[in-house]
Amino acid sequence: MNYIFGEIPKTYIGQLFENRRELNDAGIHGPLQAGIWGKGSEGACSIVMSGGYVDDVDDLDEVLYTGDTGRDPASGNQIKDQELSPGNSGLVKSYLEKLPVRVTRGYQTNLGPKKGYRYDGIYFVTGYEYTPGNDGFMVYQFNLSTSSSYSVIKAAIIETVDDELKFPDRTDRIVSQLNRDRRVPKKIKELYNHTCQVCLVPLIGKRNGHISAGAHIEPLGHPNKGPDNESNMLCLCPNHHSLFDAYGFTINDDYSININGILQNNPNKDLYVHHEHKIDTQYLANHRERAKNYE
Repeated sequence: MNYIFGEIPKTYIGQLFENRRELNDAGIHGPLQAGIWGKGSEGACSIVMSGGYVDDVDDLDEVLYTGDTGRDPASGNQIKDQELSPGNSGLVKSYLEKLPVRVTRGYQTNLGPKKGYRYDGIYFVTGYEYTPGNDGFMVYQFNLSTSSSYSVIKAAIIETVDDELKFPDRTDRIVSQLNRDRRVPKKIKELYNHTCQVCLVPLIGKRNGHISAGAHIEPLGHPNKGPDNESNMLCLCPNHHSLFDAYGFTINDDYSININGILQNNPNKDLYVHHEHKIDTQYLANHRERAKNYE
């Protein structure tokens, strides 16, 4: 099966399809049953949301999508831990390589069409976790977001939805977006003079100057909803930012680093913390707890 990434010619946001066969014929989503179209070596090019997982969260422009496997087809309940299946590994690949994912909503979902299936455009996987689900078993959860604005998507699909009240209340959502203040990472990076708190190495490129990242300890999106403030942020180099997000190392409440892999030769065994930087150690503890899911 050939995987097609990105938009499909002659399709558009809000386009309705009677069934999964029509989605297949249009080239939007190949599988007639599986919700994820993809595999680990290629990535996932498409998902269908059909209301099958209690852990899903749909805010229209942002989605927390539960991966596949481990569900009882009769009851719909999760009866065992999810595996790194072709579909789940495909979404991981799409996250790592920033591949576009087509999103289709079915009539079974709160924001889906009155009947059939509706194509809702291109999204990108912005993060994922392997975490306990509501049924008590481990599930893969993928954060997806679209560059299209909430109002644009809503305008394109509003006629297909039974009741406008189904749309999420955007008051809190707008505040959440405003809280993602670019001044916060800027202040943290300047406080450390763009020096990584782990390796103490300042990186300077010839084209753009200092290279550093304001890294959130507790992720901002679903389901963690960490705050966008200085107590939840570190100044890291790109390598240690990626390692921290992937649980390649964790940090204790006393700021000692749990050494692992590439950090074995790191000269600094403790996180450097500026006296003006007050880190909330609860976020470090939450990060350590999530890391246990990958042991």
